[in-house]
Amino acid sequence: MSGLNTDDSGQWLLLGAMIVSVGLAVLIVFVNQSVLAGHSASASIMDFPKNDIREFRSEVTNEAYLLGTAANGHGTSLSGRQTYFATNFSRFAADTRALYSAKGSDVFIGYAEGLNYSVLPGGQSIDNVTIFMNYNNGDTQYNETTTVYLK
Repeated sequence: MSGLNTDDSGQWLLLGAMIVSVGLAVLIVFVNQSVLAGHSASASIMDFPKNDIREFRSEVTNEAYLLGTAANGHGTSLSGRQTYFATNFSRFAADTRALYSAKGSDVFIGYAEGLNYSVLPGGQSIDNVTIFMNYNNGDTQYNETTTVYLK
């Protein structure tokens, strides 16, 4: 019976099983973490409003160009052209703000006119429009200042 007391091969088997089970538990935790990290990274890419920002920027620059060109063809004086542009662009900015706020975003559009004083009075025109755009949907904030040159 003394041979049974010195037989410790079962203890090595249990120790090996414990090492393997702890190793598997660590691997399972790492695999779960990598899956969650990949999911959160792809979710942040999908949540970025790049199409909304592109649409906002495109519409603002196009409208500034169209209204600036129309203002230069409207009226006989520089102040009349400036008034025409300011009135119509302010209406566009208010409408755009209302549309984007209905979608849950806050936008701001400001402008500064670049004037051409080098020609004779009566022929002076709006040469360019510098636009200040701000888009904020709570997660993403986008600011840009761009200049639209008129013909």
